[in-house]
Amino acid sequence: MGRVGSVLVKIDWARVEVPSGHLLKFRPELAVRLWPDPDDARFASEFGIPWTGGLFSLLSGVAGENPGRPADSYENSPESEPEETPVGRLFRFGWLSDDTALYVSTADGTIWFSDSNSDVEYEQVHRDLSSLVYLLLLLESERPVEGGYAPYEKWGESIRIISEKITRWDDLPCADPRGYWGMFFDSYPMY
Repeated sequence: MGRVGSVLVKIDWARVEVPSGHLLKFRPELAVRLWPDPDDARFASEFGIPWTGGLFSLLSGVAGENPGRPADSYENSPESEPEETPVGRLFRFGWLSDDTALYVSTADGTIWFSDSNSDVEYEQVHRDLSSLVYLLLLLESERPVEGGYAPYEKWGESIRIISEKITRWDDLPCADPRGYWGMFFDSYPMY
């Protein structure tokens, strides 16, 4: 699946219902420096990334204004600079589950993870930001119960649905069952 010059996931994002403050947006002037495609930069600054009940947090140094944001939706940090890595220039912008750093490639807008519990230093897991956002929204919308724990069988069905839906748009997140999202899906029902 290749890029076509705009956000990968085609959804009427204006109709996505997320509580006020729960979409964490980038400062517009920073977004245009990080995403070479104007549609991606606009998506980062106008739509943003869902907090997803605390699963995602944005670095405060990159964040735009966000009235009504949850208290734990930002990690206090100054704006950082892109880092030279073995996979190219990556800019760290947030965290998943407290121990997985999220990066954007300044060359092509792809999304990378660096997980302290993984054998792989950097793993590309999304072709663009909209794919990451869509997967996070799917985790919320396909949750088998409201709050609390659900039996593994119910999570198994939800994970199957999430995998099918995201793969239609971006085959990277579920391409490797031993990759970040494969391992995450194995452990997420326990959160």
